[in-house]
Amino acid sequence: MAVFPNNEALLFTNWLLTPGRFRFSGPRKAIIQFVQIAAATSSSTTNNIWNNFNMITAPLYSRYRQYVDLTNTTFTVEFLLIGGGGGGGSFGGGGAGEIIYTNLYGLSIGTFPVVIGAGGTGSPTSMGIGTNGNNSTFDTSIATGGGGGGAFSTTLKNGLNGACGGGGGCWVSGSPAFGTGGLGLSGFNGGDGDGSGIGTAGGGGGGFGGVGLPVTAIATGGNGGAGVSYSISGVPTFYAGGGGGAGGTTKGLGGSGIGGNGAKYPTPSPTVPTANTGSGGGGSYASTDATNGADGVFILSYPTGSIVCTGGTITTSGGNTIHTFNANGTLTRIS
Repeated sequence: MAVFPNNEALLFTNWLLTPGRFRFSGPRKAIIQFVQIAAATSSSTTNNIWNNFNMITAPLYSRYRQYVDLTNTTFTVEFLLIGGGGGGGSFGGGGAGEIIYTNLYGLSIGTFPVVIGAGGTGSPTSMGIGTNGNNSTFDTSIATGGGGGGAFSTTLKNGLNGACGGGGGCWVSGSPAFGTGGLGLSGFNGGDGDGSGIGTAGGGGGGFGGVGLPVTAIATGGNGGAGVSYSISGVPTFYAGGGGGAGGTTKGLGGSGIGGNGAKYPTPSPTVPTANTGSGGGGSYASTDATNGADGVFILSYPTGSIVCTGGTITTSGGNTIHTFNANGTLTRIS
C-alpha cells in the first residue's frame, strides 16, 4: 500500500506494475496517475499515459482508500505483420504481400493465434501463371498476399491483382502481345510485360515500397518494385520486395535485393526471394522453374521487463524484447 500525506507529492520510479489490485491511502483530493515511459523503438520514442484502469473510491473517516485494478490493462506494443508474396509466372515476377505496421497496438492479457501466410506457388508449367500469396493474421489485423506473375500465354498473360500486383507476362503475336501488370490493392502495381519486339520479357512484380517496372527494352525483364525497411527486429531489414520478370537477354532483378530475380534465357534460372519477407517470386523464361513467393512474418516488440509474453522465437535488442513468428503459432501475454 502506498500512503500519500497531506499536501505532499510522492514520485515512485522504476516500479513495475503487474496485473492485480493495488490500494492507495491518502487525502480526499489525492490524484493518482500512472505514466509508462516506453523505450526508444525503431520508429519513435513514446511517452504514454497508462490510463486503461478502473479507479474505485470508498470513504474512510476523512480520507479515501483508493484501489487501482490492473487485471485488464492493455500495454502499448509495436508489431509488423506481412502477407505472403505472389509466385512468379512463366515470365512475370510475383507481387509482394501487404505490410501492416503499428507502434500503438494495445496488447491485453490473453492468447492470440498468429497465422503466417505462405508464399504463392511459382508456375510449374512453361505457359502458367503464378498464384497469389496467402494472408497473414494477428488478432483483427489481416495482411493480404501479393499477386501472381503473368504467363507466356494468350489468355493468362496479365499479372494478378493482389496486395501488390504481379508483373505482366507476354505472348509472341496477336494484339496486344503484352500482358498488363496486376493492380496493387494496398501496395503498388506490377509492370507490364512485352512480346512484340524481337525478344520477349516479363514485367516486375509490385513491391510495397514502389511499382514493378515494365519492359522498356527488347528482351529485358522489368525489375521488381522496392520493399520497405523496418528495424523492429533489432536491425534495419527490408521486407515486401517485388519479383523480377524474365528476359531473353537481360533478367529483371528482385526489388531491394529480397525479391526473386527473373530468369535469363537460357541461364540463369530465376532465384528464390529472401525467406519470410513476403517478397515476390522470380519469373521463368517460358519454363517450369518460376519460384515461389516468400512466406510472410509477424514480429512484436516491447520494452524488456514491461510485460511478460510467450510465443515465437524470443530475442532482445536495444532494450526491447522481440517475438518473431516465421510460422503459425500463438502469442500469449501472461502479465
